[in-house]
Amino acid sequence: MKDSTKHQGLRNQLVEALKEKGIEDQAVLQAIRRIPRHLFIDSSFENFAYQNTAFPIGAGQTISHPYTVAFQSQLLQVKPEDKVLELKRKIESYNIKVIDASSHDLGVFGLIG
Repeated sequence: MKDSTKHQGLRNQLVEALKEKGIEDQAVLQAIRRIPRHLFIDSSFENFAYQNTAFPIGAGQTISHPYTVAFQSQLLQVKPEDKVLELKRKIESYNIKVIDASSHDLGVFGLIG
């Protein structure tokens, strides 16, 4: 799957919806705007990738609602000198990518396996 201008437009719409729901952290919003969520789900769900819903992603896991990811990331208030560890099984995490991007690429560690 590619990341197209269509996807960027959908991410921009998602960011506006998250703002309406009270997400104010500009770093988090910018991260959501930059991270291509559709690459974290099965391509058959691509048209739903930027809706505020969770989706199954395999291995008995789901990708969280974008609002949940944004709200948790905003609450963390991660600073560049912080370290973050997220434990996952087998699946690369959209959540951790958003935290990493919203924290100026702080170097997040994810344990996969």
